[in-house]
Amino acid sequence: MKCSHASTVGPIEEEQRFYLESRGIPPEIGDRLVVLGFFDEVLDQLPVGAFAGELRERISKKLHPAVVAP
Repeated sequence: MKCSHASTVGPIEEEQRFYLESRGIPPEIGDRLVVLGFFDEVLDQLPVGAFAGELRERISKKLHPAVVAP
């Protein structure tokens, strides 16, 4: 039996950053949006059901606590 896991760790691609910045989104917010998009894909595949909204909110607060109200 073999188990393998794959993940991607690294900087946000310059093309993604450029696309968002060219539409007026500041780099720090654009980076957070890309990371949140990654987490959305992961959460969509987990069997979390009704807890998905709460998990998304917690992740969002961790990524940018100054923007999200407590």
